[in-house]
Amino acid sequence: MMKIAPIERRDRRQLKKPFAGRLLAGQLALMLGVSGVGQAQLVLTEVDFATNTIEITNVSGSVFSGTRLDWCVPFVYGTMQGGSFSFAAGEVRTYVIGSISATVGNDLWIYLNNSGFNTESQVTTGVIWGSVQQGNGRTNNVVAKSNAWDVATDFVETITPAIPAGHTMQLKAGSPSSATSASWEIAAANLGTYQLTVTPSELELGIKKGLAAGEVILFWPTTTPAGAVLKKSATLQEVMWPVEGSVPTVVGDNNEVTVTVSGAEYFRLELP
Repeated sequence: MMKIAPIERRDRRQLKKPFAGRLLAGQLALMLGVSGVGQAQLVLTEVDFATNTIEITNVSGSVFSGTRLDWCVPFVYGTMQGGSFSFAAGEVRTYVIGSISATVGNDLWIYLNNSGFNTESQVTTGVIWGSVQQGNGRTNNVVAKSNAWDVATDFVETITPAIPAGHTMQLKAGSPSSATSASWEIAAANLGTYQLTVTPSELELGIKKGLAAGEVILFWPTTTPAGAVLKKSATLQEVMWPVEGSVPTVVGDNNEVTVTVSGAEYFRLELP
C-alpha cells in the first residue's frame, strides 16, 4: 500500500489510479469556504420555532444597505426593518416574527426593498420545512423568480424526527448555499451567532490494491466527519465531480469501497 503524501492541508483529497496499474498518491484539491450565498448578502441562518425567532446574517465582506426588510409565512406578513437600514459585514440580527410551527410543512421568505409580497424576485433568502411540502405559500414562484431556493419539492425535515427541545433549524456553518435542504441542520440553539467559515480539516483517504485485476480499495477512517462523500472523475478539470456511489463497508477502523478502474481515474473524499 502506498502512503498518502499530502501537498497541503485542505478539505478535499484526491487520488489518481493510472491505467498502467501503478498506484500514485494524489493531492488535496479545494478548501471549503463561504463567498456569497446564492447572490444574496443577507441570509436566513437560523429559525427557532419555540420562540418564533429568526436570525439574519450579512454573509458578505462589506456593508449591506437596503430599504425595508419584510417576512412572509403563509399567510401572515410582517416587517423586520422599516425604512432604510444597514448591516455591517458579518453582522447577525434576530427578529421575532409571527407564529411558525415545526410540525406543519411550510415556507418562510424574506423580502427586500419594500417590494411588496407579490414580487417574488425580491425574495433574498428563505427556507422550506416539514415532512412533505404542503403546496401552500409562495414556493413555486420563489423558485422560478429568485435565487432563494433551488427546488420546490426540497425541504428540511422537522417532523419525523421531531426537533428536540432547545434545538433550532440552522444553516450549517460555512455553507456555500442556503437554497437547499442539504445546507441546513437541526442543532442546539445558537441565536445571535453565526459562524461564517469552518476550520478546514484534513480528510484521510487511502488506496490499496484489490484482489481482482483492475480493482482498488479506497478507505478512510470511520471517525471522518459525517456527510463525507467519495467522488470520482476521469479528469481534474471537471467542475462537478460525480458521486462514486458504492456503499462503504466498515472494516476495523475504516470505511472501505472496492472499485474497478480502467484508464486514468481520480478519486476524492469531499465534505458538503
